[in-house]
Amino acid sequence: MPRFCNDVAGNFEEPYFSEFIEPNLEVIYPSVPPLPGQKIVGYYIYPASKKCFVPPCQRSMNFYGIFSSVILFFVFWPACFFPFCLGCSYNGFQVPVYK
Repeated sequence: MPRFCNDVAGNFEEPYFSEFIEPNLEVIYPSVPPLPGQKIVGYYIYPASKKCFVPPCQRSMNFYGIFSSVILFFVFWPACFFPFCLGCSYNGFQVPVYK
C-alpha cells in the first residue's frame, strides 16, 4: 500500500480497498508504471478527512484550500499557511492496485 499522509498521527481516515472505482474521487497513479501484463485489480480509497486540523502533507489541495491561501496572502500574509493545516482543504483520492 502506498504511503501518503494517512500514516501521520492518524489524522486522516484509514484507506480501504475497493474492487470498483469511485466516480467522485481523483485517481492518482503511482510514479512507477506497472510491469507488462499487470492489470488493475482494485483501488485503495483514501477518503477526505473529517477532522478540522490535520498535519500539512503532500496531498493535492482542493479549490477551497488554494483560494483561501491566496486570499490570506494578500490580506494578511502571515496567516496564508493556515489552510494547509485544515482538513477541509484536502479532497479524497484513490490509487490503483496492480497484480
